[in-house]
Amino acid sequence: MGTPLVEVLKPYGFRVSIPNAPGVELFAFHGNINKKMTGKEAGEFSVDVVSKENGRWSYTNSTTLLNPGDTLYFWTHVRVNGVGHERFQEFHVPEWMLTS
Repeated sequence: MGTPLVEVLKPYGFRVSIPNAPGVELFAFHGNINKKMTGKEAGEFSVDVVSKENGRWSYTNSTTLLNPGDTLYFWTHVRVNGVGHERFQEFHVPEWMLTS
């Protein structure tokens, strides 16, 4: 499945993706900025990705402004050969990602 990769986009947005692997059928992303998730809630961002692009399953948000110190709280669901797998994570936006 792979650990989700979080990228901060400039001037706005972020991308969360996983590499393709045999049997992956769906990648779902649910997240909040600076608000912890309570279980498998939808969150302010909620999307199902049903196809891969360039070898990755990706959710791209191009409108949200992230600031240093912000935390992206999220969980992902990956369906592999009909079986779902969830992962809960936090991503803390570092200063260098927005200034370099």
